[in-house]
Amino acid sequence: MSESDLTKELNELKEKYNLLLEENEKIVAVHRKELMEHRKDSTLLRELGGFTKIGAWELDTKTREVYWTDEVKIIHDVEKLCTNTRGIPSILHPGFSCKLQAALDNSEKTERFLILKWKLLAPKGITKQVRTIGRIDNEVGIIYGTFQDITELKLIHDTQLFLINSNYLGDRETFFKSLARFLSKNLNMEFVCIDRLTGGNLSAETLAMYYQGKFDDNIEYTLKETPCGQVVGKNICYFPKNVRSLFPYDQALQDMNAESYVGTTLWSSEGNPIGLIAVIGKNL
Repeated sequence: MSESDLTKELNELKEKYNLLLEENEKIVAVHRKELMEHRKDSTLLRELGGFTKIGAWELDTKTREVYWTDEVKIIHDVEKLCTNTRGIPSILHPGFSCKLQAALDNSEKTERFLILKWKLLAPKGITKQVRTIGRIDNEVGIIYGTFQDITELKLIHDTQLFLINSNYLGDRETFFKSLARFLSKNLNMEFVCIDRLTGGNLSAETLAMYYQGKFDDNIEYTLKETPCGQVVGKNICYFPKNVRSLFPYDQALQDMNAESYVGTTLWSSEGNPIGLIAVIGKNL
């Protein structure tokens, strides 16, 4: 092979090498762009989840593996979630796991939207109302959707219904008794009392006193050395734990083995305190 032939072949190899470099740079550039878009989407998804308090999830219909965004973990009050549907029932309200599985199966067969509400058992025994909305993509083989804590929304909705229906109580019970029953049920608290302030706001007369599903006779009591005495004039007064230890001379707290307490002041149209609402629980 002559020197000119070698030179020609070397030049051809250099040209092919440069073409390969250019092609590789294009591939790297596309990969970098896809990576940046993925990071941007991930950041946007994370930020939107934090703002809206709505998480996202994705289920592989073949492997049954599940992906959760950080907001879903926050709603569950945990740092890690199971990555397979077999572990999901442990965080559901008893008896609901079968309904969830049936809804997932139905979504796979019918390709319809999945809309489901259920109760979630979070750590420390806290029950939350949650909602998920999803759809299936059969081409990819995934079901994906959103996950939202609707506890507060449901409470607001139930409260609005209560206020609307309270106009039709008739002679069944007073508004205050109906309100006490409603608060006990929806806040999951054993004791509710609604008081009218008397004696220069140093004492109170109960208008409704509801304890463990029954109404007690109304009484008048002094507010000194009781948590209700700390509420007067405040929008909210909260003792999350050990309330009976904080007020050892409040015999009612000792008798019911009270643990937590939340109270609020009722105000007149002139802005003066005229009453109290207190809810007491045996759990944290």
